[in-house]
Amino acid sequence: MEETIAQLEGGVRGFAFSSGMAAISTAFFIVSKGDHVLISEDVYGGTFRLVTQVLSRLGVDYTFVDATDLERVE
Repeated sequence: MEETIAQLEGGVRGFAFSSGMAAISTAFFIVSKGDHVLISEDVYGGTFRLVTQVLSRLGVDYTFVDATDLERVE
């Protein structure tokens, strides 16, 4: 399945996870202390808690933004 996803998306690798939170956690754990992440204001509650309670302790800064407003994202 992962190889098929990679082919369909024109990528080198594809990754499959058992849950959405597993995928989200993996994506966030590639950032490092001092990095800054933009996050949509309407994220899933588990994502909100991961960012505000875990990543913040690891020194990752974040900003919640209305992702439908491209000027705000910019």
